[in-house]
Amino acid sequence: MPFQEANALVRGPTVKSVGSKGAKNLAIDVALVQNLLNIVAKLPEAKRKTFYDKKVASTTIHTTQKSSVRSKVVTPLIVNGKCGNDTIQRIKDFQGEFLSFTPDGNISASGKTWDKLVKVSQVNINSGNKRQLVLGTSPVIPQLINVDKARLYSTIKSHLYLVNKDEECSKFIDNLLTDPTLTNLQWAAYYLATTYHETIYTFKPIIEADKGKGRAYDKAISVTDTAGILGTKGKTYSNTFYGRGFVQLTHGDAYKYISEKIGLKKDELYVNPDKALEPAIAYNILTYWMQNDIPKVKGRGRKIQEFITAGSVPDYKGARAIVNKNDLDTRIANYAIVFELLLILCCR
Repeated sequence: MPFQEANALVRGPTVKSVGSKGAKNLAIDVALVQNLLNIVAKLPEAKRKTFYDKKVASTTIHTTQKSSVRSKVVTPLIVNGKCGNDTIQRIKDFQGEFLSFTPDGNISASGKTWDKLVKVSQVNINSGNKRQLVLGTSPVIPQLINVDKARLYSTIKSHLYLVNKDEECSKFIDNLLTDPTLTNLQWAAYYLATTYHETIYTFKPIIEADKGKGRAYDKAISVTDTAGILGTKGKTYSNTFYGRGFVQLTHGDAYKYISEKIGLKKDELYVNPDKALEPAIAYNILTYWMQNDIPKVKGRGRKIQEFITAGSVPDYKGARAIVNKNDLDTRIANYAIVFELLLILCCR
């Protein structure tokens, strides 16, 4: 299940496989390995020797590798989640220095190289600070404008389960990266996390389950199209204002209120509520919802600005109150951390 995948990444990344030989090379895994290799590179020689395998290889090749790795100046790897020749060579160098088998440039899940890398780097792999663990000390949060769209789509597909691996996620990313009101990368991470959860892993605008049956808004209301929005002035429609979209817009007053706020004609969504299922419209509702109050739907004054501000640790768990109190707040916060890491790596 998607939440299990996200939880595994957040609780303490365990590399699936990184390097050569057909490794999976998931971006977060690769970045984690790159960061740990950079930590190891800074260790003094005396400290490094204490981690060498007790079973010392007798081959000349292995002895020479240890000597050459210790003597050369090591340039830090760029922690970008891309497994190129430089990262593979550094894995081989690590294996050559610390392990007693012929280097193969591959790190497999729970294998000897991974176990040794965690031990030598002396990091708490179950640290709560996943940004620092994966990206290094005090990672700078880049500008959203620098995100590589194609890579973001690819990494989302590879890291998290998607019901529809088609254009729905791509459309959402298009809207996200061209939103003039969205400049904070961590806001974008929370938009992605919320939409991923609310649409049941599809990024496709959806209709509320059971169409709000039993709720205050489940009855049809007669609506007159006085402006002729749907073509005929004065025509009456029977509309029910159950939830629609990326987040569930409900109540006739909310549909009426938000139309002009997102650039539509007055009462356009009130007359034609299914328009809220169009991806671009659903996105505009989402971003307005996150940043503003909407009468009857969310008039509690909870906005994303309250939970996520530049220069501060984002309160992804608390931000759930913007949409649905504390419902599954930890799960969605974990999604947000994964999306934030992917967004940052897609800027590098």
